[in-house]
Amino acid sequence: MKRKKALNPNRAVLQNKIKRDLVILGKSAIKELVPKYYKDFDFVVVPDKSNSAKIKEVVEICRRYHVNLKFDSDLIRSIEGMDIDSSGVIAFLNKKIGQFYRINEVLSVVDKLDSCTVVAFNDIDYEQNLGAMIRTCAGLNVDFILVPNGQEKIFSSTVTKVSMGYNHVIPIVQENFLLAIEKLDESGFDVVGLDMVGENITNVRYNPRACFVVGNEGKGLSETVLKKCSKRVSIPMNNVVESLNVSVSLGIALYDRNLKLNEIKGKI
Repeated sequence: MKRKKALNPNRAVLQNKIKRDLVILGKSAIKELVPKYYKDFDFVVVPDKSNSAKIKEVVEICRRYHVNLKFDSDLIRSIEGMDIDSSGVIAFLNKKIGQFYRINEVLSVVDKLDSCTVVAFNDIDYEQNLGAMIRTCAGLNVDFILVPNGQEKIFSSTVTKVSMGYNHVIPIVQENFLLAIEKLDESGFDVVGLDMVGENITNVRYNPRACFVVGNEGKGLSETVLKKCSKRVSIPMNNVVESLNVSVSLGIALYDRNLKLNEIKGKI
């Protein structure tokens, strides 16, 4: 049965949804999430005059899943305080769609896998970095992500947009961070801290199970967290730049992990 057409929303309704973070920004994120969460979409607003092939794809997938569409460029321009991209596509939700898992839930699945790659975000401040790293995780075969208790902005509209919606696709575990790291260690994971004074990453070999721990953009990993790491690795650099952006460092580490993991698989 097709859903009823959305009522014309007034500005107060829209601002309330924005305040509650019931929005999805960007074509790619909307296309990724509609098939899984179509029942939770209120309506999607697209420009009323556009020949963009990507916008046509958004329209097509919304129609396929009976998600309400509103063609209204004026409405898009009237929305304040949102980082809407140049395409001008925005979705409004009925409820939040973020879901956290527990460490024991994912470990019960991990036991069935030949290998597993995890990324743990500790005290990451910037939503743009979170989004960029989640998108990298999606592209480089990360099985799940760990965040500490209280890290709620992992499902914000900014993170969703930058990650292209993959923060709602990759399982995200929220736990007491140190206890979760200990459980991973007990389950046979190499707990790998990305640290400026660690071992040269090109020399490091990993178990089939590995968890990469990424620290704060400015302070890095705390000594308390580093003590829980079985390995500390660094990315060799010249003397011109002091350090890399945290999302770039993670991308290099995960790419290195994929190369070496494929080597291991080739020998089995």
